[in-house]
Amino acid sequence: MNDFEILEWDSEFFGFSVARISNSSLDGEALNDVLSDLRKVGTTLVYWPAASRVDAEMMSDLGGTLVDQKTTYVVDLIAQQDMTANADTSIAPVKATTSVSDLESLAVQAGEHSRFAVDPRIPRERFEALYRAWIHQALNQQGSGEVLINGENDRASGMITCGNKNGRGDIGLLAVDASQRGKGLGAKLVRAAQRWFLQKGFRVGQVVTQGSNRAACDLYSRCGYRVDTVEFFYHIWLKED
Repeated sequence: MNDFEILEWDSEFFGFSVARISNSSLDGEALNDVLSDLRKVGTTLVYWPAASRVDAEMMSDLGGTLVDQKTTYVVDLIAQQDMTANADTSIAPVKATTSVSDLESLAVQAGEHSRFAVDPRIPRERFEALYRAWIHQALNQQGSGEVLINGENDRASGMITCGNKNGRGDIGLLAVDASQRGKGLGAKLVRAAQRWFLQKGFRVGQVVTQGSNRAACDLYSRCGYRVDTVEFFYHIWLKED
């Protein structure tokens, strides 16, 4: 059984073969063997969520860089019911008339600390296109999720996407426009998402963010979330541009 999978969506989006290593605990020799197999099938970029930090010099020799300390937070939604009962009702589902350009701008802002923004070998325009694609996916969930926004007159100054991941209420993208930060809007968006999760019958909520994004980590902690898992996410480039 292979310790990797080729990611069709990512490969199509970037225009070259992208794979993900599924074994998070490979030692140096085993990792080298997997990368050798991936080279044979023409892979260009490899994602590896490792269970622990890897020696930087060894990883550099393999073409890899630590691009994210991927942190998953979870929350007991039942325990948060009193906090979510009075969630700001001005935060509501996106409307058909809501400015799409506002939502795309917020999506890009949501990804500023992401591994796709951090990796210098991924062009800025590809990173931005990726997050614009993700907000459009969220808008087209057709009942399985929701995009909640804050704004007036069809303009959005903040947004949060809600869905289902492994039976948990899952926050996908969260962003507050740079001009509106520092006013408590992020917490209001999270509370509104928690209310939506409870209405849908979820008992546990989760969100994945970057360990380097201290503002997001602090926000989720204030809203009752706790760290569940941490992965050290590497990008390994197997071919030159």
